[in-house]
Amino acid sequence: MVEGRYKERDIFRKYAGNDLAGRKALVGENLVEMKEIPEWWYECPNAAFVFSSESEEEVRERIIKPMEDAARDCGIEYWFTGDIHPIHATAQAGDIKDRSDTAEWKRARELFEESSELHESARIFAGMKIPFKYLIVNGSIITLTCTEIPPEVKTFRDQASALLEKSGFKALSMENTLHISVARIKSLPNEDRAGQLRRFRDLMIKLRHEISKNPLQLEVDHMFVGGNVQGKKREEL
Repeated sequence: MVEGRYKERDIFRKYAGNDLAGRKALVGENLVEMKEIPEWWYECPNAAFVFSSESEEEVRERIIKPMEDAARDCGIEYWFTGDIHPIHATAQAGDIKDRSDTAEWKRARELFEESSELHESARIFAGMKIPFKYLIVNGSIITLTCTEIPPEVKTFRDQASALLEKSGFKALSMENTLHISVARIKSLPNEDRAGQLRRFRDLMIKLRHEISKNPLQLEVDHMFVGGNVQGKKREEL
């Protein structure tokens, strides 16, 4: 039985706040470049939606390619989903106190890998279509978000979070959000940085309006439950 759901007004309020703050951050002076992938990304436990090949192609054609063109024209270099990891949306992830503790990371991953209950709960998502319609420039990160989060997602998160916390780990807060991290800034423009970032922001707002008019209906192939998707190939998930 599905228990509870996220309220749409809370989802929109969170996304709107992220979008406003993110657009300001994009043209601010403290924008953070991610020169390298953090090591702990490869370590943490993760349950993630893996989409059908047709849905992945739609993300590439309608989101990634226009962003690649805009970033290139504006002198920005990004890490794009599909390059640094398979295209996915995280359902729930876990964290530990000391991110340098590889033994603790292993123990946390094994919770997900070995939980027959969690794997069984994940089965319900196969074939489900989830709408993604809100493109957010969240500072150095660009996300494609879902505004109509299926109630089953909250139920699964509650179960996964309880499993982590019962064993002394932290469940990352994902309240009122479900998103695909499409891109992260790798390097900023060398010339006319402020002007190029404003131009890129405006191009992303235009793309956001195009997507909102015709949202992506992405079909879940399956949910991957185990270690993080970083460093893995699509066929390994």
